[in-house]
Amino acid sequence: MKKSIGIGVVCVAVAAFGYYYLGSRPEKHAGADIPTFLQQPITPVWKEFQPENGSFTVLFPGNVMHATATKPYGHPNEVTKYDTYSARGSDGTLYTLSEVQYPQSFDTKDPNAIFQSLIQNIVASAATTEIIGQTITTFSNHPAVDFNLQNLKYASIGRAILVGKTLYVLTVMSPNLNGLEEHFHAFADSLTLK
Repeated sequence: MKKSIGIGVVCVAVAAFGYYYLGSRPEKHAGADIPTFLQQPITPVWKEFQPENGSFTVLFPGNVMHATATKPYGHPNEVTKYDTYSARGSDGTLYTLSEVQYPQSFDTKDPNAIFQSLIQNIVASAATTEIIGQTITTFSNHPAVDFNLQNLKYASIGRAILVGKTLYVLTVMSPNLNGLEEHFHAFADSLTLK
């Protein structure tokens, strides 16, 4: 239950950034043709980003926005800290990395259960979202899952990585399927954990 609540906050952050960047765009995605400029593959200018805590580096296409929050966790004086970093590519694609730092009492013995809860919460956070695929894997010797989601407005490719008591969730969302996998790998594969 506490896992679902904590992971739910990540989903809300991803959904909020996705709605802001994609849902508020002037183009109508549902039932309309994708504008020509979104169909053209473009090469964004990638810049290395490292947060103040120095826990990772990753390439983002442009300026990074940061949102942070803390939420009480079960025991007195324990909190879960959420940091979400996002950038929008010049083609409208949204790149997001959420870093969730759980307290020591958080149970990480079953990473696959954490990953399944994460994916189910993301699916539940947006109407008509479907799981297209998921693969349990590793990233830098840490348990991970890659997943593909789609709804009427956008497609999303993501990767969640559990490193001790920290969950990293990388997602790339776009109304345009052209080049989405390439954009995802340019982003997610650039991640270096410190």
